[in-house]
Amino acid sequence: MPKLGRSKLIAIFFLAACSSDPQVDRQNYSTEVQDRIDAAAQAKNVDCNILEAEYKAAKANDTAQEARARDGNADLMAYINARAEEAGCFPEGSSPFS
Repeated sequence: MPKLGRSKLIAIFFLAACSSDPQVDRQNYSTEVQDRIDAAAQAKNVDCNILEAEYKAAKANDTAQEARARDGNADLMAYINARAEEAGCFPEGSSPFS
């Protein structure tokens, strides 16, 4: 494995810290959740209704998730909104799912 120079390591940590990609604690969710969200956002013909349904399900289960894992679904909902925005689900002037 090649050694990385100090400046490259600093750049990697900087980019990771500045990422606008919301971080979700994956151990709180089944792998199918992220797979469904990512597949819907990356589909050739994006169906924003699928992403909105995932958002609404996460919102509806927020209290139960918080009781179970001591962490609600806010990060997951932010992740879904970020994927939906990347997929073009929010035309200029429109708001993310809420």
